[in-house]
Amino acid sequence: MPVFRHLFRWFANRRFDDGSISVLAVMGAVPLLALGAVLADSGRTLAERLALQSAVEAAALSGAYEQLAGGSGCSNAAADVAAAVSVTPTVNCNATSSVVTVEASAVRQLTFGELFGRSDATISASASAVSGGVTALQGVRPLALCAEHPGFQQWVDSGYTDTTSHRVNVESDGTQCAGQVPGNWGMLDLDGGANSNADTQEWITNGFPGEIHASSTLDGDPGIPTPAISIDDVFGVPITIPVFSGVTMNGQAASYTVVGFVGLVVESAVLNGPASERHVIVRFTTDPGDSIQRGCCVGVGEVNGGITGARICSLDEMGAC
Repeated sequence: MPVFRHLFRWFANRRFDDGSISVLAVMGAVPLLALGAVLADSGRTLAERLALQSAVEAAALSGAYEQLAGGSGCSNAAADVAAAVSVTPTVNCNATSSVVTVEASAVRQLTFGELFGRSDATISASASAVSGGVTALQGVRPLALCAEHPGFQQWVDSGYTDTTSHRVNVESDGTQCAGQVPGNWGMLDLDGGANSNADTQEWITNGFPGEIHASSTLDGDPGIPTPAISIDDVFGVPITIPVFSGVTMNGQAASYTVVGFVGLVVESAVLNGPASERHVIVRFTTDPGDSIQRGCCVGVGEVNGGITGARICSLDEMGAC
């Protein structure tokens, strides 16, 4: 440490007029050098502790996504943490059905520790990440599906592996959504305002720019479908739409409670002509398309439609998962 050497030389060269060394100068050098040594070791230890914390957070989050993809959740944790820090860590990883916890510790050698009878310091960090269905998305389409539709239920019951093409009637096909009103497929007013047909068309084509949250209540857009609205732009590509339940009223007074989201590919549609013939043919998917996760994970009263995500839920055992 050059700065300490320079300080020591400066103190050591302080002399009285008769040439003797100042005792005060020599005594003053000792605590200053000791303080500098403590600060240097503390700073390095703190920096490595923060690096270790960042590493376990990244490993836990990566493990949660690995688990969503069918992996163990812990296969890469040790290697990922070790690659991210300059110390050699001991890493433990534990994965349950939805939570991955990564803990790591390491011993760091202290540069000046022996001055105080201590040669090393132990640093540790832990993080947990939870995975599940998303609770908020940006970029959803204003199309919406009843959570009780038999096709959606088949998709969920299959563990999100069903590849069947399902017909969803715009008018009721015998299913009473939420046991209250007829209909399975519709349009939602995503911004709560007097959106125009042009707004709705923009949302269908490019996705709604704002965030839509599960458990939010949205108005319907009665009178749609209409010849002025087309969903041709999204044929054959994965998109994400809200899944609703808790419908109240109908027509202009209808409101829908969003309980989750589902990805789907619209294969074909008949949205004009007799009401009884209006329908869409869809295939469900876990691909969120161009929507962006903004919240996770679903809880009581919400549904996991196969669009999943993960988030950090605990740091150093603080926080509920």
